[in-house]
Amino acid sequence: MAGFVLLYEQLSTDRGSWQPLLQHQAIVAVARAILTHGSSIEPELSGDTLFAPLNLEILPLLALVASDFADFAEPEGRERPRPPIRLYDDGSWKDDPEGADELRHLLHQSWFERLNLDFAGTIDKYRPENCVILGDPGQVAARYGRLLESFNRIIHFNHLASGSPDPRARLPGQPIAADGLFEDTIERAKIDGEAAPPVSAWDAALREATKPELEPFVAFGPALEMAALTDDDDRFDDGRFGAR
Repeated sequence: MAGFVLLYEQLSTDRGSWQPLLQHQAIVAVARAILTHGSSIEPELSGDTLFAPLNLEILPLLALVASDFADFAEPEGRERPRPPIRLYDDGSWKDDPEGADELRHLLHQSWFERLNLDFAGTIDKYRPENCVILGDPGQVAARYGRLLESFNRIIHFNHLASGSPDPRARLPGQPIAADGLFEDTIERAKIDGEAAPPVSAWDAALREATKPELEPFVAFGPALEMAALTDDDDRFDDGRFGAR
C-alpha cells in the first residue's frame, strides 16, 4: 500500500493549445490508475491512498472518478467506507458565499475526505512516497521547492511541460518523465522486434502491435502505472527537470 500526492498547476489556455485538454485527460487517467485495484475488471478500490488538492478547477474531474469507487453506507451503519480521495488545502480555495453551494455539492463524504491540512502538513502527517505532477514541472519545482525532497519518487509528464524550464527550478532527485518512459519503451520494443522473448507483461503487450499514435492524446494512465512500478535503474528522464 502506497501514498500518492497529486500536485496541480493550471496550464495556459492559449487559443489553439491542446495542453489544457491533455491536462484534464491526465487528471482523470492518473486518478483512476491509482485508485484501481490492479487485478480487478470492474472498478474496485485499491489499497493505495490518493491525496489531491482542494481546487475547484479540478474537483469536478476528481468527483467523476471518485464516484466510480465510492461505497455508500446505510443510514444505520456504524462505520462509513473509506472515501477514495483525501483532499489537502493547496491555498486556491477561499470560502465565499458564491462558491459555498458548489463546494458542498462536490465534497460528498463518500467521495472525498477533507483533511484540513495544507500540502506541508499532509506530507508531515502521512509521509506519502509518491508525488505526481499534473502541470508544468518547472512551475511546481519553483512553487514547492524543498518540500519535494520528502518524496521517494517524483513523476511528471513531458506533455504537460510549458516551454523551456527555468534552470533555477529543478525537481530534486531523479524525477521520472512517465510519458517519456512509456514512449521510450515502445520505441525499444519496436526496434528489438522479436529478437528476444518478452520478459514482462508490458513487453508482451507492446510487441503485439505497431507503435500507437499518442498525439494529441496521451496514455497517461498506463504511463503512470509503468513509472510507479518500474525499478530505479530502469527509470527514464530526459534531464530537463532533474537535479544536476
